[in-house]
Amino acid sequence: MAYGDMFGGIDNVIYAAPSFVRSVALGAATPVAIWTAGGALPVPALIRIIDFSAHNNSGAAQGAATVTLQSNIALGGWIAVTDALAIALNDSIARCTTIDPAQQDIGVADSIQLVKNAAGDAGIAYITMHLR
Repeated sequence: MAYGDMFGGIDNVIYAAPSFVRSVALGAATPVAIWTAGGALPVPALIRIIDFSAHNNSGAAQGAATVTLQSNIALGGWIAVTDALAIALNDSIARCTTIDPAQQDIGVADSIQLVKNAAGDAGIAYITMHLR
């Protein structure tokens, strides 16, 4: 039985792209570099960002804590990929409600970073993406 027959599609076509999640600890600095074009941590492959969430696992409330995912495509400047996620409450988890389609495709010559409201804001950010 062909793959397409089993799922009602075209033979030899796989519909799901491999996806993965990168977790990033929100350290003391802002911005938090994730992948930097031409730097020590370049983008490993052509990717598409499909989700972004953050978790305040600091053990305490953080006044007005937010985190935003930004991209710098073709050195055009830093632009928000997602809306700002509020993670002020202890153990709060936030998920983006918007992703800018013009900023979600990241290539090997591009960069992405996290920008926090305050340098001391802590937690973990999760960036879900798949290969293009």
